[in-house]
Amino acid sequence: MTPFERGLLDLLPRLRRFARSLAIHPADADDLCQVALEKALKKNGKEYEILIEEAEGHGFEKEDAALRFYGAVEKFLA
Repeated sequence: MTPFERGLLDLLPRLRRFARSLAIHPADADDLCQVALEKALKKNGKEYEILIEEAEGHGFEKEDAALRFYGAVEKFLA
C-alpha cells in the first residue's frame, strides 16, 4: 500500500465524522465522502471504480451485491 493510500484510509473516520456534522441525513454525508474521495483519488492518478447496485441505496445488504463489492475492494487494495 502506498503512503497516499495509507493516509487516505487513516483519514476516513475523520472525514465521515466531518461529513456527518455537515449533512442532516447520513446518506448525504456518504455522498460528501464519496465526492471527496473521488477528488483525492483523481488528483493522485489512482484509478477507481464506482459500484452501483439496483435497489441497494447506500450499502450492500444483498449477499451477491456484497460479494461483488468486497471482491472489488480486494482488487482495488491489491
